[in-house]
Amino acid sequence: MNGYVFICTKSEYIYYQSIQALMTRGLQEIIEKIKIVKDKYEKQGFMINTWHTDNKFNKDIIKSTIAAARLEPYARNEHVGPIERFMREIKERSRATCQGLPYKRLTKLMFRDLMAGIFGEMNIFSNKNEVCTTISPGTIVDGRSKPDMSKKRINFGSFAYIHIRTNNTMKLKSVPAIALRPSNDNGGHYFMNLETGKRMHSYIWNKVPITEGAIQTVHAMATKENQPQLFDGELQFEWNDLISIDDEYVEDNHDLYKDYSNNDLVYETILTNINELQEEDTESNTMESMDENENKSISCAKNSV
Repeated sequence: MNGYVFICTKSEYIYYQSIQALMTRGLQEIIEKIKIVKDKYEKQGFMINTWHTDNKFNKDIIKSTIAAARLEPYARNEHVGPIERFMREIKERSRATCQGLPYKRLTKLMFRDLMAGIFGEMNIFSNKNEVCTTISPGTIVDGRSKPDMSKKRINFGSFAYIHIRTNNTMKLKSVPAIALRPSNDNGGHYFMNLETGKRMHSYIWNKVPITEGAIQTVHAMATKENQPQLFDGELQFEWNDLISIDDEYVEDNHDLYKDYSNNDLVYETILTNINELQEEDTESNTMESMDENENKSISCAKNSV
């Protein structure tokens, strides 16, 4: 996702979803991430029967790690409906989140927390197809409480000033930061400090309108980290470095995402299309009239004979 490698999982019956960033693609790191997921289910009394994966996970050491569960590897281009639909849902949520943001690039920290926040939101609501329709997957696996909308919240990418501890001096009592994601169910949030680029944890903040200076600071940090530019506010999703995740709707209707800020150009284009349609209708009517006249002439000639 946008140059990052993640390992994503989804339970077939509980509908619990997880995501973990991979710093490398080493086999040992992948095994550690699999163990984290496996232990999380087992601590709640669940046993995983089958792991459905792509062919890259078809290794003997991975099979021994997930024993006594069974590994079901899928071949290249083999259709795996549930997980592919799951990836499309992640794309839709990330696209909806980033579409209204003023940033052309995101830092590594922003991108990682964006994905973590999306997965956290998906787990706090129950699904009609899961084993329990009244308890959310996050409650079943993580023990999370129901979302409390009375708590103070802030959206991803918002600009705010975080209150920090200070003594009775002339030092600043707040720092500018970008909101990342909730850290708990009591109103705490993670932020990215615009002075250091590091993550901060705060419960007290003041949201303010974003400034051009804050936007440029984010762009400078992302550029320094060699982060790719967002295409029409969209993140890039790939199964690996070469194969992108297909999204037929966006590809077939990509005109919906073009920049139509030049209204005159759009108006001229619409007029041109209307004129072309009118010309086609005129030609069609003319041909129909000629056919009718020709048929009448033939009919009159037959009657005369």
